[in-house]
Amino acid sequence: MSKVMQETSIQFINGDISVDLDEKYKFLKIPNLLVKSNKKVVKIEPYSIQDRRLLFSLSKIFFGIKQTIQLDTVSDLTVVSNKQIQILSNAVLSLEVNEFGELCLNKIARSELSLLSPYELNVDQEAMFQLPAVRLLNKTILFNDINQWNLFKGSEFGAFGYLIRTTEGINYFKEITSSQTKRTIESQVDFIVDKKYSADNMLVVKLAWPVQLEHAIIWMNDCLINGEISENQITFDFSQFEEIPFYRSGKWHVQIIANSKLSIGELSFPEEDLVYITKNIVISNKKLYALGDLKFRNLPSAKVFLTSENITVSTIESTYGLLSLKFPCQVTQAQLILKRRGKSIFKRFDGDIDYDNNLASFNMSLYFDENTKILNGRRWDLYVFLYADNGENIYHLITDRKIEAQKYLNYSPLIQKNITRDTTYGQKFQYYVTGNKHLALVKNSEAKLIAERFNLKTEIVNLKMITGGQFQITVNVCGELLSEVIFKHVIAVNRNTQSYYKVDLPTDVVKSTETSWTARANLRLDNEKFVPFYWDIYIEVIDENNRLSLIKIEKATEKVRSLVRRKALFLQVRKAGKLLAPYVTVGNNLAFVYHPVQDFETKLNYFKENLARVIEKVFRKHFRNKKIWISYEKNAMGAHDNAYAFFEYMYTHKKHDQFYYVIRKDSPELKNLSAMSDRVLKFMSLKYFIYMFSAELFISSDTKYHGYNLHQRDSHLGRRMARVKEVFLQHGVNGLKQVPAFHKKRGLLDYIIVPDEYEKQMVINQWGYDDNQVAVTGLARWDKYSDLTDTIAHRQIFVMPTWRKWMDGISPEKFVETPFYQQYQEFLSSPKLKEILTKYNVKIAFFLHPYFKNYVHLFDVDESIIDQHSYLDVDMGQEIQKSSMMISDYSSVLWDMYYLKKPVIFYQFDRSEYLETEKSYMDYETELFGDQTFDSQSTIEAIEEYIRRNFSEKQQYIDMRSKYFTYMDKHNSERIYRAIKFWKK
Repeated sequence: MSKVMQETSIQFINGDISVDLDEKYKFLKIPNLLVKSNKKVVKIEPYSIQDRRLLFSLSKIFFGIKQTIQLDTVSDLTVVSNKQIQILSNAVLSLEVNEFGELCLNKIARSELSLLSPYELNVDQEAMFQLPAVRLLNKTILFNDINQWNLFKGSEFGAFGYLIRTTEGINYFKEITSSQTKRTIESQVDFIVDKKYSADNMLVVKLAWPVQLEHAIIWMNDCLINGEISENQITFDFSQFEEIPFYRSGKWHVQIIANSKLSIGELSFPEEDLVYITKNIVISNKKLYALGDLKFRNLPSAKVFLTSENITVSTIESTYGLLSLKFPCQVTQAQLILKRRGKSIFKRFDGDIDYDNNLASFNMSLYFDENTKILNGRRWDLYVFLYADNGENIYHLITDRKIEAQKYLNYSPLIQKNITRDTTYGQKFQYYVTGNKHLALVKNSEAKLIAERFNLKTEIVNLKMITGGQFQITVNVCGELLSEVIFKHVIAVNRNTQSYYKVDLPTDVVKSTETSWTARANLRLDNEKFVPFYWDIYIEVIDENNRLSLIKIEKATEKVRSLVRRKALFLQVRKAGKLLAPYVTVGNNLAFVYHPVQDFETKLNYFKENLARVIEKVFRKHFRNKKIWISYEKNAMGAHDNAYAFFEYMYTHKKHDQFYYVIRKDSPELKNLSAMSDRVLKFMSLKYFIYMFSAELFISSDTKYHGYNLHQRDSHLGRRMARVKEVFLQHGVNGLKQVPAFHKKRGLLDYIIVPDEYEKQMVINQWGYDDNQVAVTGLARWDKYSDLTDTIAHRQIFVMPTWRKWMDGISPEKFVETPFYQQYQEFLSSPKLKEILTKYNVKIAFFLHPYFKNYVHLFDVDESIIDQHSYLDVDMGQEIQKSSMMISDYSSVLWDMYYLKKPVIFYQFDRSEYLETEKSYMDYETELFGDQTFDSQSTIEAIEEYIRRNFSEKQQYIDMRSKYFTYMDKHNSERIYRAIKFWKK
């Protein structure tokens, strides 16, 4: 096919090439991008076609200068600007037209940026680099005379040659010609230094013989320091040395120009002692060494660590984040390496060397600070990368401490920043010596580290309900090291990732021996310190360092677990509208749940549940043959989410005549099901219980216990539900926060519906599911979505903050003191916000998560500009479709607005705290699909900007949509049904 004469434009977008074809172009053939360099041609197919825009990935394009580009079906290409430059993490890209009118692509490795000449700064003060680049062909820099040195100062580099940057920021360039490459050095000598002196980053040397010095420099590779000359004495100033890029450790050289001749050689000293000039510069064995920054060095393969030799060290000090080691040999540089046990994951720390005593101190405090996330049981083996007189090697650290019979003596005390206990989830560190004397580091919660250190086993051995509305529990601790700790009393601790609430329990010691400690403790419901929801049992102890610590009771006996499961509905203490009850955890431990009594937690409903169990047993064959499917949404209250949308599709298209929907009779959304009432199960009715016991499959947008009782899983129905397969339609798109409860090992989900391939890979890689357990279909509720912004007389901004788990059970008085409340109250009550919204006829729809129901009244909002809604006050999906923009922090509902091609703002004032406790699967720096703000003022400014843009999305977020949405065709429910049928086969 001959080329057609059509104009198009080309530009960079996020490291890819974007080609916009004009309206005249006819897609008789999809154009390919041709990249030509010398005689080599690479053909690239577009990975995305959006309207008339083609996107080509440059990830496989080789590095090179002036590679011409062309489309195979288009003759004329037009660049958006005369020259474009984009700096990526690994490369610098440029587009420009050469003297022949050809469009040229330059791709230069980012590692060569120090070898390029900056010609301007952009608005972010990032250096832009002149291209074509000057390449470093040889790192040996030799100048044959001082005149040539001066000749190239400040020249416009247009050819190949040498380029160095001095500490003064001056670039020196030497062009290479065929004749110059053959020149030889006129003389080479070892300079003998008569005297030396070093202090304050200065090195002063005096030559042993008189010469007429004209110029002197010290250099290694392409780094250079000029010397200040005074007769035979040269002073080298290293004060700015750390601003120069470091390279591999190696010998430094001196160049001296004397009598108009160049001499070079190594700087040598008559003495053999070690001279310390700066943190990174040492003179040892007559040579000047640059120690460099080892974190840029590549470590050898993991196999080298398995075969590395041992080196014996003495531990001098181990405080928070600081480890000091004494080595058996003199070292000039040391780097500590933490290797994750069983993983090829490394973390390295440069050592601060005490050369006189062969000591190296490694400061890991920042790493400790950044790794307090809840990742229990992380272990690291300790290695060291040593630079010594005999070369460089990796060694496995072993200690000279004597291995004792008692295991705990090989553990250091807990390493913590302060003694304040903010939460039981806070991670602490502890060094220990393995059985083969290797030094290791473990991170875990305080309770687990104490139990490991003293080799303790804990268990709840008995549970009783006693008079006075209380539970009596009997706990036992056994181990050979009980004499090393002092037991105080049993406590209950609220399960909270950011706060520490404890209740001291009256404790009576039943038995205390050298190897066993048994005690009884009572839990009373009327203790005013109880807050919702979950409480674990601990023991307070005093360790050998006279420090108050915690030990968690980790297990319950089979006798205790069996009692709870048989009597789950009756092992409840109630008083003043509150309920306290035991339950069995996923790890077979015993914990307690405390919460306000729910309206359905009645003796009548308990009777119905037990009666339904009997009926289902009698008629089991009949009900099982029905093949009953059941669907529901959050707490069986809603009928607007994915479960409702899919149920409506199934009912309308008559896909499964035994598919039922569970909803409470007092739900405001019960009316949505009026046309399908023959398939509705009224929550807590006898029919509901019978069908729940008989169900073959649960298909829900929230986890299965939202159809029953979130706080009761040990009853007969709760345990029956645990055995029923669950198709998880999801409440929303995941990624913005981690949800460990959904991981495969928790056993809650069996088949997962996801909106796109991006999330499917996350579910497989992060949650641990198999490929055949995940279906890419799109969300069911999106089939019903359309743009309804024109149905209201004003423009609407949807604002919906996310609930924080650490706020569970918080009192209203404490709630108004939280940064969460203060930030949103400041935002909503801003005079500037009111001014902007009033001016442009915009209102805010402020939605609150269901868990906010006790705090809604605390927000003081201006009703002239803000409509405040609680859960189910209005149809949230309808309000999203009516809105022109959305503001949230970490809520999955942001994806709905993005699906509708409307802008979103991520208002993340507490990002660091949120990521510490909740964590995320997505990279918040690079993968978010909307503007990010961190305070109310910047959020209001972003709102005003989007209002002036008429709420149009920014191009960078439009370009990301194809990454996140596989289907946008309103056939999601149909795909979900086909996927379920295929999976069930």
